[in-house]
Amino acid sequence: MKNLFYIIAILFLVSCKNPIKNTSSAKNTVKDSVSTKDTREVSINDTASTLEIPEIKYDTIVKVSKPFELNGILCNWENRIIFQVIYQEKNVSEIYVNLKNYKNKQILLETPLDVEDSVNYKSDGYFENLNNYYFKDFNFDGFKDFYFYSKGSNEMTSLTNIYLFNNQSKTFEYSEYLSASHIEDINKNGRKLITENSGMDYGITNTHYFDKFGKLKYTEVVTEYINPHNYKIYEKIINGEVVKRDSIFISKE
Repeated sequence: MKNLFYIIAILFLVSCKNPIKNTSSAKNTVKDSVSTKDTREVSINDTASTLEIPEIKYDTIVKVSKPFELNGILCNWENRIIFQVIYQEKNVSEIYVNLKNYKNKQILLETPLDVEDSVNYKSDGYFENLNNYYFKDFNFDGFKDFYFYSKGSNEMTSLTNIYLFNNQSKTFEYSEYLSASHIEDINKNGRKLITENSGMDYGITNTHYFDKFGKLKYTEVVTEYINPHNYKIYEKIINGEVVKRDSIFISKE
């Protein structure tokens, strides 16, 4: 009876050992499979992914005018036109104008111009066109002032830059106060300059009044709001101070 018990015990141990051995084998199989996947190599053709980068060069020409008289000063232009060259195609990149006193070489004006708004540098009458296009008397003092247009992404970001001639320093000085998106009118009889600015839902009209010496007397500013209430705000400004302010509601009819 005792021997029979030992035989049963031995058979039980043998039956338990075989499943454990099979499980170990399965684990080895999984491990080998993962190892094979991790060590896989992929070949990439680097030549096919190569991109050609164009070579960009710059070229500059300087155009010098003959002397001419402006605001009682004998002066001349020395302008630089900068080109960007890509694939042998040459396009104007930047334009810098430099107005000098012809006698003492004093710089009267130096500024970049908007390429899209500039006169044709290739034309025979380039400097004559330049003088006719960029000079007007904005403050009615009898001297020509300089201006140019900078085109933005839309009318709100565009700007007409105004440089007033200072007869004391004999130079052109930038006027941030008079510069605006658009020049509506230059009224010589009333000695008033009307400019306009605009926003998403409003428009501003600036009317600048000058005396006979070119000094600014006052400015009337009318801001019209389109949405949501449709009304205007009137302001009278003297020496940078608002001296009068009214609100006017506009009928929607």
